[in-house]
Amino acid sequence: MKKRISNLGTQIGQLWIGIMIIAFGYTSIVVLFEDGLEGLMFLLPMTILMLLVKFHIFKLKVCFLDNEFFYAGNVVKQIKVPLSSIKSVTDFPLIEPSIVSVEFYQETEFGSKVKFLATSRFSFFSNHPIVEEIKNARNLSIGKG
Repeated sequence: MKKRISNLGTQIGQLWIGIMIIAFGYTSIVVLFEDGLEGLMFLLPMTILMLLVKFHIFKLKVCFLDNEFFYAGNVVKQIKVPLSSIKSVTDFPLIEPSIVSVEFYQETEFGSKVKFLATSRFSFFSNHPIVEEIKNARNLSIGKG
């Protein structure tokens, strides 16, 4: 049975940014027609901000784990990677919620590394428990556990 290991906020963030891009596009058209080129003073910083947020949030994936596979996806597609293909699992313990990075031996549709926002926890200065859980599942799948 698949277990969700990523924060629900990742999926909500991806949907939110999609809605914001549509709203921003509509606002941009209105500003350009109303104010002409003077409206660019508003649009330029907003465009830069939207692009930064878009590329940061869209890189985060929604992830699941079962006994055989690691699943990663976004709003459009989901991939299934054998646990034995996981090369390393890391996180940065000083940020809450933790951003966990899973690196694969082979290239996937999302690249050789997937990042996701782990569920919340209340202990800092140590790895998120999901990091060890993924490592243990990988070791069991390749016979090291």
